[in-house]
Amino acid sequence: MVAHYLEHVFPNGYKAQVVATSREAAVRYKAALDEALIEAIKELEQANPLNLDLSRLKTLKTDVVISGNHNDLPHIKEFTDSGRHARSIKSFKLPFDKEDEGVSGEIGIVVVNNMLLTGFDAPIEQVMYLDKVIIAHNLLQAIARVNRVGGAAKEKGFIVDYVGIGHHLKKAIDNYDEREQKEVLDTLSFPEDELRELQADYKAIMALLEQYGLTDLNDHDAFFDLFYDEDIRFEFMLAYKKLTRSLDLVFPAEEALAYLGTYNADGNQRARRATSQ
Repeated sequence: MVAHYLEHVFPNGYKAQVVATSREAAVRYKAALDEALIEAIKELEQANPLNLDLSRLKTLKTDVVISGNHNDLPHIKEFTDSGRHARSIKSFKLPFDKEDEGVSGEIGIVVVNNMLLTGFDAPIEQVMYLDKVIIAHNLLQAIARVNRVGGAAKEKGFIVDYVGIGHHLKKAIDNYDEREQKEVLDTLSFPEDELRELQADYKAIMALLEQYGLTDLNDHDAFFDLFYDEDIRFEFMLAYKKLTRSLDLVFPAEEALAYLGTYNADGNQRARRATSQ
């Protein structure tokens, strides 16, 4: 989750929601996410190929928003306070660099169980990591949550499905009439079209490199010499930008992994050239 979030969501300033299967799982998720973020920061301090804003990342916080019971154990009760909920939700909805009445936008990942799945509007949320089966209208509302318009950098939202909600989604859509089904489907995007675009952008950048005699993506000297030409470098940057956009749209679908090696190699060569200037 953290690797996907840091590569595809955090760089554009957007936030994430994790839907856990129970309140206990929600609390455990927070602990695991916090630990993973600490480890990720340590690694990024050694090498930061994506040029992530580490100062912002170091202030990023997570929180849990769950309902409470009278007999909750202390580690659960800590996250059931309504006052804490209000502050955390406000922080989550704010951009990272904004503050409102003493509340900053530092919370980047919120973990829930039943709360905030319906009637919760946060355009800054771009990804939902779904580890709980949700059905019917609640499922459609949850999916729509990450597709709220939220700035030029947010072309779509991501649902990372860990439990297999595909057949539940079909049943939910089948409950609508034909016109309503079309409206719902028009807001959803499945990987096929994006995958074809990714394939085309991949072929385009490989053809560009071959045009200039580059067949070994690890030949640093050849890249370095070629990118002295500003026109060629600009042409490559445009192609790389298109490939980046296509990968962002397809991820985290498994099919995108086949292109990741080439993408990372191209990115490393681009970073090397930029560093040498």
